[in-house]
Amino acid sequence: MDELLPVEPVGVEYGILNNGLSYYVRSNPKPRMRAALALAVKVGSVLEEEGLELLTLNALTSSDETIYELLVPVDKPGLLSKALSVLAEFSSEVEIYLSPVCRAFTNWSGKVIRTVSPETVKRFYQKWYHLSNMAVVAVGDFIDTQSVVELIKIHFGEKVPSHVPPVIPVLPVPSHNEPRFSCFVESEAAGHFFRNEPIVGIEYELSYRRPSCLVNISPAEVSKYAANFCTSCSCVIKIVEPRACARLEDLKAAVSKVNALEESRHISPWDDEHVPEEIVGEKPIPGWCQQVIFTGFAYGGLSELSEDEYFSCSMGSTISGEIGVFGYKPSVLMDMLAGKRAEVSTRVGAYMRTFSGDCSPSDLETALQLVYQLFTTNVEPRDEEVKIVMQMAEEAILAQERDPYNVFANRVRELNYGNSYFFRPIRIGDLKKVNPIKACEYFNDCFKDPSTFTVVLVGNIDPAVSLPLILQYLGGIPRTSEPILNYNEMT
Repeated sequence: MDELLPVEPVGVEYGILNNGLSYYVRSNPKPRMRAALALAVKVGSVLEEEGLELLTLNALTSSDETIYELLVPVDKPGLLSKALSVLAEFSSEVEIYLSPVCRAFTNWSGKVIRTVSPETVKRFYQKWYHLSNMAVVAVGDFIDTQSVVELIKIHFGEKVPSHVPPVIPVLPVPSHNEPRFSCFVESEAAGHFFRNEPIVGIEYELSYRRPSCLVNISPAEVSKYAANFCTSCSCVIKIVEPRACARLEDLKAAVSKVNALEESRHISPWDDEHVPEEIVGEKPIPGWCQQVIFTGFAYGGLSELSEDEYFSCSMGSTISGEIGVFGYKPSVLMDMLAGKRAEVSTRVGAYMRTFSGDCSPSDLETALQLVYQLFTTNVEPRDEEVKIVMQMAEEAILAQERDPYNVFANRVRELNYGNSYFFRPIRIGDLKKVNPIKACEYFNDCFKDPSTFTVVLVGNIDPAVSLPLILQYLGGIPRTSEPILNYNEMT
């Protein structure tokens, strides 16, 4: 555990040319026949003089660094060499095309461009853009990384620095003990060049993440390292939002509350939910087969409801989905299905109720188990989940009311269908009419009677293997003694 990470990059062709320029080359097969090139420069906005702000329009600029990026195809000979020649020009030449640039910018940055002189720009470029302050990064679908290194040497190796590089000033942020707050309306190889961050590669990282490494890390070591991230260690909390909502007083109060809970050790540990090993604990008795399909549908839906029932029942799918229509909470079911490709979804429409999904041939049994759980689970509303769903529904309605196109579409529906409750969009006031118990009861009734459903299975399946599973999980769904929903063909 005391072994330090390697200083030299692992899995990367790395070197420094005689003129001081560094290079990093790595092969990555995806995306296919593409390469990402970058010229990283240890020059940022802290070195800009007055009148030079925002002039690096074709690069990513921060306080301490500037990165020029190119994404190029490498499926044809010569394209990579041409792209590297463009980066080489960036490293040794600067030209100003004032007219097209000014036409593209009319704000404050455009004013800076129009007033700055070419001599000022060239003087800044010649002073700071030294080859020893630059690095070329090339990552892409390369068959031979050494050939890319040779191209870099061809295009950059002959360039000679014109002067001794100046010392780049280091302007560290002063440390502080109290947290600071502020509210107002990068790549791996570059990090190694700018800040000496290690490049260890995926294989090296994997060797450190194996259980043999984790067991050697003690809780005391984790606690000691975590102390570096407390609010008394130069902590800065920044919030960026589209409109001013957060207040500094609220942020300070929240941090003080968390610190108090931590000091009194009242922050409870993470609660890991129990994940059952099997979806169906007791396998159903194989039933008999009628007409079977992985997409199941039954006639009858929301159009048969009265206005008093409609608003509650139309929220049935949303509320039940948050609780879990397959007998388990969605977060638990996600862990149970890890590594499997089986998905089943439900929909209650105006005239039809359906369940549909897809799975791999090897996970057919898992998909049929989900269908069985759908018909045998009795969803019961819980206050916490219902509250979350109602908050989400309210936010969605408010967002729709702010959308001009949605307002237009609602007006079109009103002209076509009048003031019918079935076509009228749900409003905030309608949410108060929703009865969660009635909503869940209606959803349960929609997927309770298997005799009303027609199911068909299509795909790469073996009848000899699939038929016993269909008999067991679909044929084993208990049939109700009497119809649950009375479908009326006239509605």
